[in-house]
Amino acid sequence: LGASQIVMDEQKKIMRDVQLETEIKQLGSLENMIVQLKKTLANHPDGHGFFLLGNLYVKTQKFSQANEAFKQANQLTPNQPDILVGYAESLYLTHQSTLTQQAKALLEQALVLQPNQLDALYLLMINANQQKDYPTAIVAGEKLLKQLQPDSEEAKDILNMIAKAQKKVRR
Repeated sequence: LGASQIVMDEQKKIMRDVQLETEIKQLGSLENMIVQLKKTLANHPDGHGFFLLGNLYVKTQKFSQANEAFKQANQLTPNQPDILVGYAESLYLTHQSTLTQQAKALLEQALVLQPNQLDALYLLMINANQQKDYPTAIVAGEKLLKQLQPDSEEAKDILNMIAKAQKKVRR
């Protein structure tokens, strides 16, 4: 109840993963897929295509190329939470798991558009823990918990992180 957007978002992610798996099988490798997608995008620029390209670059750990692909996706299809979060994540990975001001602004923009965006909340929680900003980590973790199945492994991990952050706050 009240979580229909979350269910829809998860279904979209599952469908994208299935689509990606199918395309990988057809093309033989991630590298072949990148080459083909770049050719297509050179002739027909498309925000969704650049979003897929950014995700492929992240999967192949080519983070600076991922940044450029997500930047293009954001320019062609602005104000899409998944694109904003992908862009922020690629920046985070480019900067050795540090959330830059630009990445943080992208996550905040995504959360304005979609307040319960799971990946944005998770990345903010992880970063807050790394920065020893435990109150922020707790708030983000609690928002995440509301969206997860209580018995899931993800919920247990988040509860554990919240408990550790709460201990640090009490010290």
